[in-house]
Formats: sequence, C-alpha cells, structure tokens
Amino acid sequence: KTISFGTMGVGENKKAVIYEQPEQKENNALKYELDLFVDSVIENKKPIVSGEDGLKALIVAELIVKKIEESNPL
Repeated sequence: KTISFGTMGVGENKKAVIYEQPEQKENNALKYELDLFVDSVIENKKPIVSGEDGLKALIVAELIVKKIEESNPL
C-alpha cells in the first residue's frame, strides 16, 4: 500500500512525501513455534527453542502481566 502526500521543500530540495506499507503475510507465532517443536520430536532433533529458553520467556511474560496489573488496579 502506497500513499503519496505530495511534496515538501523548494527547488533542488523538493522531495516527494510517500508512505509505504509493505504487505505482510499473516503469521501465527505460537502455531509456528509448536510446529517446530513437534517436528523436533518427530525427527528426534534438538528443538530450536529449548525448554530453558521457554521457561525464561514465560517468567518474563508473567512479570510483565504482574506489572500491568499493579499499575492498573480495577
């Protein structure tokens, strides 16, 4: 998607003002990660995301949720 907003500047410094938004393929990150894990089990290979890395990510996510809840009491 491209939108032109005209030009800006004068003389040699005159430039086009354009907004571009590239198309993005829809992506389900959780499904992708689960598919990679299942493939690693089926093929008996080391998973791309280790259990330790997954645990670290979960701890960070829980801390983020806790901070949000603390700053926005109901």
